[in-house]
Amino acid sequence: FGLVRVELGQGTSWDTLATNSHLRQRTRELEVKVSAVHELGRFPVVPALVDAHSTSERAEIEAAARRTFQETLHRWLALAPRREVWLMVHGYHNTFEKPAMVLAELWHFMGREAVPVLYSWPAGRGGLLRGYAYDRESGEFTVYHLKQCLRLLAEDPQIEKIHILAHSRGAAVCVAALRELIIAERAAGRGNGRHLKIGQVVLAAPDLDLEVASQRVVAEGVLECMEHLTVYVSSRDKAIWLANWLFDSQRRLGNVDLGRLNASERQLIAKVPGVDFIQADLSSGFLTHSYFYEHPAVVSDLILVLRDGRPAGAEHGRPLQPVSKNFWRLSADYPGTRRTGGSADVRGNEK
Repeated sequence: FGLVRVELGQGTSWDTLATNSHLRQRTRELEVKVSAVHELGRFPVVPALVDAHSTSERAEIEAAARRTFQETLHRWLALAPRREVWLMVHGYHNTFEKPAMVLAELWHFMGREAVPVLYSWPAGRGGLLRGYAYDRESGEFTVYHLKQCLRLLAEDPQIEKIHILAHSRGAAVCVAALRELIIAERAAGRGNGRHLKIGQVVLAAPDLDLEVASQRVVAEGVLECMEHLTVYVSSRDKAIWLANWLFDSQRRLGNVDLGRLNASERQLIAKVPGVDFIQADLSSGFLTHSYFYEHPAVVSDLILVLRDGRPAGAEHGRPLQPVSKNFWRLSADYPGTRRTGGSADVRGNEK
């Protein structure tokens, strides 16, 4: 674990940066780049059987790493208006730098109100099919480590809430980790897992089979551990269509379309409490797989979910088009002329 420094608008004054963050047509380009990465510590390798350290040495290393992690986190919490964490789990074909820049931009446009934490896992190997297979296996490998991260955050008394944004294969990793955590919580007699402090959970372009998701999320009661789940889907997502073909999957969560579901599946979506599906059939890039940060309409809605926790619907300041219960459509001009606060909201706490 460590710190990454991301620069927005190199050589730009704070006033110019704040002003341009609110403009549809900016007066200057705001370059984003990673300028420094500092490793602060490492937890012992797992399993302990492959660790060369003795049991006592391992305990000391883990305690020191936990202490450094919490001290670093507390310094950031002291600067933030909220004692909350925005945790991002990146997706397929991502190395470290790109999601770091994406999270930094989102944190900036959400007003810098919470502490941004990037959970990075070993993805991004080259090659289409072999690269995808590598990332899929790496995603299964990293579930244990994401659970460690979530527990570490939840056990910190200074953190009040953890909001999660998971993209692509990162969504599958996130779902698996939450599922295993809540199973462990129930086995320990700690109820529905609410003390894990999970607030809003957003799955953006989730690369996960629909039926698998219904079993792992709904049937096993994973929704009980969070405040609300929002799923952004798109029928234009070429990466999800490729995964459909590769796994001979009838439907994946990331391109759910009500028109393609049978009556029982539509009924399930309508009856599940605490879930919203947002259909974002918008063009964005070659694959249209990263629309959650590339398309301004989706970013606007994402801000209202993660930062403000607003329910869907115009009456709550999120003027989405209702399709059916728990299913909404997002238009390219969202939020339209109403300007409900989904645009950039830079509130001045320069860091």
